[in-house]
Amino acid sequence: MKGLVSVVIPLYNKESYIIQTLQSVMNQTYANLECVIIDDGSTDQSFTLVSKFIEENNLPWTLISQPNSGQTRARNHGIHRARGEYIAFLDGDDLWPTEKIELQVHALEKNPGSVLVLSTYAIFSEGNSNQRVVRHRKSKKMNANWLNMRGFGGGLESLGLVRKSTLDQIGLFDESLSTSSGLDLSLRLERVGKILLLPRIGLYY
Repeated sequence: MKGLVSVVIPLYNKESYIIQTLQSVMNQTYANLECVIIDDGSTDQSFTLVSKFIEENNLPWTLISQPNSGQTRARNHGIHRARGEYIAFLDGDDLWPTEKIELQVHALEKNPGSVLVLSTYAIFSEGNSNQRVVRHRKSKKMNANWLNMRGFGGGLESLGLVRKSTLDQIGLFDESLSTSSGLDLSLRLERVGKILLLPRIGLYY
């Protein structure tokens, strides 16, 4: 069996979206995965909905509640609790197509010098059928534009798949940062290996 993938989801007040997000994880064609959801002190029904979803679907997933500490600390808490060889990140209001994990794991296995897999992604909004597709072809240019706030970033926080061993080597998300923690991790990963950019859509944001 291929290596275990741990999906880490920070969760804060996403009761309108989280079940669709979890459904997109459960529907993955890659079977060997676990999901670690860190409820970051939600004040709505997010925790209750997730707990019910896990129970009703008899899933061996982990749901953890912590006082509100911010998304970066929540992600790091999830990584510490993860058991997988690979770590995949996903926000509580985003969706994956069914083959996302399978394609990314295959890409990492095929390219042992790579440290991170990202994919093309689509941006959509409720009540609007139009989508904007974001496609990057070169990781250095992607990170440079992301750093300079030109265009769209790499979407690591909902798209990224990394080896746990790489995070053990370079460290986790910088907890002194918030919205830029994904960029910071992407830049540090680029220093130690190759970032793969897959052409297939891997996220609906």
